[in-house]
Amino acid sequence: MIYILLLTLLLSIILSIVSYKLNKTSIINGIFILLSVFNIIFNLGYLTFNIHIRIINLPVMILFMVTSALLILVYLIYTIILVIDGVIVWSYEKHRLANKFSLILGIIIIIYPIINHFVFNIFPNPLNLIIERIIEFGLLYIISFFIAFSISIIICNLNKITLNQDYIIILGAGLIHGDKIGPILAARINKAIDIYWQQIEKTNKHPFIICSGGQGHDETVSEGFAMCEYANQHGVNEADVTAEEHSINTMTNFKNSKQIIERKHLKIDKGIFVSSNYHIYRANQYAKIAGLPINGIGSKTKLTALSHSILREYFAIILNHKLLNLLIGLLIVITTIFIYI
Repeated sequence: MIYILLLTLLLSIILSIVSYKLNKTSIINGIFILLSVFNIIFNLGYLTFNIHIRIINLPVMILFMVTSALLILVYLIYTIILVIDGVIVWSYEKHRLANKFSLILGIIIIIYPIINHFVFNIFPNPLNLIIERIIEFGLLYIISFFIAFSISIIICNLNKITLNQDYIIILGAGLIHGDKIGPILAARINKAIDIYWQQIEKTNKHPFIICSGGQGHDETVSEGFAMCEYANQHGVNEADVTAEEHSINTMTNFKNSKQIIERKHLKIDKGIFVSSNYHIYRANQYAKIAGLPINGIGSKTKLTALSHSILREYFAIILNHKLLNLLIGLLIVITTIFIYI
């Protein structure tokens, strides 16, 4: 048994490394790393309860307990984040189903032990076990996928800057009061400006900055224009920055920016984009689809807004893969029924 567990652990670690080398921006990286953590816990658990050499057993048992406690703590923190995020969204935004999802999910996770104890027992066997396991496997999948997604976001933000870029794309965000740069957008522009000056100081090469963002229905100017003005006011040469003013989402940010890059005869693979750290994972995917083989650099987000923003990105990923998640849900139901009938 120990050989199977060790082989599984080794395989998951190798797959994590290979996956990262092939594509640094894939969610598969997070999935393989989470599987590696589970495998480490399984191996430590097996050693704890099957090796009776005291000098080995005690440190292994401590390591097993600490690792297991940390993983459980991560799941508990995720539940708390869901509820807090749900309350914030409920208080400040419209009561649409999409805005209620995190609160509903958090409450289900909290009250599940009570439901499990008092409600499921009224159903006859094996129906009670089937319902119980379907809910447990479903919650485990949702939480585990979120943790894998969060790991993938962290990996995407480990991208190092090479100060030899032809261009920098800044992805837009909503303006405040119709024409003012808000904190999230300011952080993105400031990050790009920092890279701009670092490169000039090191290589004397001026990267061309593209401020990408259209005009929303509640905005009096385009995001691109406001961003461009902000960059100029903070020291960027007017000749080194332009506004892309027709985008309506992240995909069109990249497609329209690519047209500017080609028009300026800049090298398509000699560039980076800047967005908020929580947005880098999804934006990386869109950049590749739009034909831009570049990676993103994340600007910092206040901790109070980070959890909410990551959750929104997570739910956006789920909605983008509705069919896949539906198939996984059906697989959980069918597998559970097959096991218990």
